[in-house]
Amino acid sequence: MQFASQFLQGSWVEPVGWLSIVAGLALATWTLRQNSRSRVGPALGQLLGRSQAPHSSATDLDNQWQRLTDIVESGIARTEALPNLHARAVEEIEAVDGAVGRLLAELTLPEAAALPPRRELEPETEPLAA
Repeated sequence: MQFASQFLQGSWVEPVGWLSIVAGLALATWTLRQNSRSRVGPALGQLLGRSQAPHSSATDLDNQWQRLTDIVESGIARTEALPNLHARAVEEIEAVDGAVGRLLAELTLPEAAALPPRRELEPETEPLAA
């Protein structure tokens, strides 16, 4: 009784939250019990019945070993190609930087550089006619 009085002293959100959690767990348990017997039963029996992994033949092991060596060799080839790729990327970035510099130089007009700087208009100091 003391637990219920302490529980109900808080807001109504807490009991509703706990009730939702309990209802969700009950629904999940009921759903798993109803639906799992027909589907999971045979699969679970097959998993439990198989005590050992199937033995691989020698040709299958050779095939797996060949695939593994191909993967390792391709990784090594990619690692060896990285410095060349890095050098090409640096060259292309420098080329783009040069092109952007030339483009900016073309966009700055020589006529604009020859013009005198604009003077700000000074306020008129003549007194107003009354």
